[in-house]
Amino acid sequence: MTSNCLTEQQRATAEVGGMPLFRGGHGFGMGVAVVLDPKKAEPTVCGGREGAVGWPGGFGGWWRADADDDSVLIFLAHNMVERDQLSRGIGLGVYEAITRFQALASADDR
Repeated sequence: MTSNCLTEQQRATAEVGGMPLFRGGHGFGMGVAVVLDPKKAEPTVCGGREGAVGWPGGFGGWWRADADDDSVLIFLAHNMVERDQLSRGIGLGVYEAITRFQALASADDR
């Protein structure tokens, strides 16, 4: 379930609403994004170390689980932003918050 099931071609052409879904750092298992390259992984899809899994929800919710460091991150900011609003930057603060949340939660302070 948490192993990549997509070919390189499928990963390169996967889109949601006309936007690329995986930008080189992710694969897709059985229902979850899988981090294949942490340096290329888009944090708003799923960040973390190689093998971390997660998924962004349709209305702002987001989660990630990383077995390597036994962490689970859950971010709930449910909203319904229309695509034209996103194109004008409305609602993008949620993505910035997810990115910052992940960076803080994943900081290696051990």
